[in-house]
Amino acid sequence: MIYNGFTASTPTRSSSPRPSGDQAPLLAKGGAAGSVPTLIAALKVNAGLSLVGVVVGEFQSANTGLGYLIQYGSQIFKLNIVMTAITILAIVSSLMYLAISWVEAA
Repeated sequence: MIYNGFTASTPTRSSSPRPSGDQAPLLAKGGAAGSVPTLIAALKVNAGLSLVGVVVGEFQSANTGLGYLIQYGSQIFKLNIVMTAITILAIVSSLMYLAISWVEAA
């Protein structure tokens, strides 16, 4: 997604001809600035997915954390523990999304 954003925005937003070798001057002149919306969109999507990765990692080998609480609550049949941990994950994910949206608006 990010690679496609860089390659799609670079030729149309850059005022210089495309160099044949080094891409660093091209990115400095407009490729990176033209790809900011793509980077923000990728951050919005991946902020929530990063929490999924953390929880899955905690399923495997943790003794603390929300993933551990979800696993432990399901083993002892305490649905309130599981739902509380999932609700906390949803709130944290929403806060991360709102923070990225706030940075995008600024």
